[in-house]
Amino acid sequence: MGAALFAGMFGASAQSPMPTVTIQAQNVNAIEKTLTQLAGSIQPELQGMVAGAFASIPLVSLDRDRPVGLAIWAEIPGQPPQMALYLPVTSEDAFKKDLNEAPGMFNDMQPLVFLDSGYQILSPAESLDEGLVKSWTPANFGKGSMSSTQSFSSSNPSLVRLTAQLSETAMLRTQGMMGVNLARVGMAQAMASDQAQVNEMGIDPKGMLEILEFYFKAAEYLIRGIGDIQVDIGMIEGSLIVEEQVHALEGTKLSKWIAGGDWTGGLKPLLSVAGPDDFVRIAIAIGQSEEFVSAYAELIEASMKLQGVDKIGDLKSGFTETGLKLLPLRTGGAISLAEGGDSLEWLFAYNFPDRSLDDVYPVFSEFIEVFKASGMVGADKMYSSMEWTSSVDKYSGYAIDRMTMSLNPESPLLQMPGQKEMLRFMYGGDTVTQDYAKFDKMLVGGTPAKLQQFLKERKDGDSDSTALSVSGIEPDEHTCFYLSANVGQIIAEFMKVVVISQDQDARDALKPIIAMLSQSNDRLDLKINLNNGMRSVTRLPVKTIATTILTGYTSMQRSGSQQSGPSGVEELR
Repeated sequence: MGAALFAGMFGASAQSPMPTVTIQAQNVNAIEKTLTQLAGSIQPELQGMVAGAFASIPLVSLDRDRPVGLAIWAEIPGQPPQMALYLPVTSEDAFKKDLNEAPGMFNDMQPLVFLDSGYQILSPAESLDEGLVKSWTPANFGKGSMSSTQSFSSSNPSLVRLTAQLSETAMLRTQGMMGVNLARVGMAQAMASDQAQVNEMGIDPKGMLEILEFYFKAAEYLIRGIGDIQVDIGMIEGSLIVEEQVHALEGTKLSKWIAGGDWTGGLKPLLSVAGPDDFVRIAIAIGQSEEFVSAYAELIEASMKLQGVDKIGDLKSGFTETGLKLLPLRTGGAISLAEGGDSLEWLFAYNFPDRSLDDVYPVFSEFIEVFKASGMVGADKMYSSMEWTSSVDKYSGYAIDRMTMSLNPESPLLQMPGQKEMLRFMYGGDTVTQDYAKFDKMLVGGTPAKLQQFLKERKDGDSDSTALSVSGIEPDEHTCFYLSANVGQIIAEFMKVVVISQDQDARDALKPIIAMLSQSNDRLDLKINLNNGMRSVTRLPVKTIATTILTGYTSMQRSGSQQSGPSGVEELR
């Protein structure tokens, strides 16, 4: 069954001899270097084991300077895939001699064909189409082409790469829709079974399910539209680089959204508000889409139900009306630790294509007023007060408008373990203050100290941003979403505030990892482009992620179920 499912998911047409999945390496030494680096990222002592394994390979005939490859074809859904290993050898006779001296070297892989180009092909299949295996060779490594029918030229310089092409995605879509429905049913059952606990936390189960439904529908939207999927994965300097391109099915909502991507780009200047120490940098472009605003309004409506908002209908209609006036919209900015490290600060810039800021800004303040009048404020609501004040101050000659929201710590909506601590860390206390100023054809808004510093250091016309990422993953003219995050710092702060807030044993066990992660500069980088399909490039820092998972798992085993001691957040800072 597993082979049949694999074949269905990675189907390829009989007309295309290209493999569905390939793993290619520049040479054997590149494989050793990559695996050693990967093993060391997970656990340093594994490096020696990998190096020792490669040193003991009993193949004298192996040419260590030429490309190596593994190819998988899945031509007919419902049948097992066909696999072939391409080994560069000095000669066929020399390889046979090695095989006789080490008969169990390749387990069930049997030598099938020796190519004139010096490759010995091995496969576990009893019979394999010779024409098929001869149609591909790892000698073309580095060209970056993963499909004979679609254009995808990878910029990945990794010496070892895995590529995949999913062209027959009907079964993949079916499996995806089944997964979404299972999740939908599972969450409803979980809410029903934990009714007492849900009520104790002041959560409306119906409202929570409506929030989740927004994300379920978004997943279905993507799954229904998926056509070809092409993926390229490599490893560079301790990070996985993943490139993916999706071609949508014609006539689907996804294809129309991608085709209408002329509103993308223009994000990099907005990131001029980001600094080198900001541990999150993010930017997004949103096109003029009534469907998007309507769907988001439904999410806001469900969220307000959780907060006991009295005028949900007014909020939904007001949000939709003002939201459409703001689009198309581009925004970009950054989040960082405030001085002292006990709270967050942020700064974002907003740009409204084809419209002047003077025309749009009144709509922006109107948008805030919609929330003020929505019923979000009250004795048992999440906020005890919410105010919008115009021309409240001046920074470096720029008029400042201010929005303030005061949390209600006694609200039944803020009684989940660690919830108040996390919100206070995010906002710097029980009151959220965000200032806004017009700057160089942009609206800039953020925490007062961050905005004041920005306006002091910059001047109109000074919106060019410098290099944002050492990995080279930066927004360009087709980017609709960009993210660069210091995952180490983010995980460390999360651990300080929430994960170990009630557990002394966990605090003691995690102090070393928190100290290490707090000093980390490993970033996760991601950008999504709309241009001849939807294309994403992601950089994943393996060492930081692996270390966090392993250490977190170990500490959880140590701490068990013991709950003792004070919150302990301060002792970790």
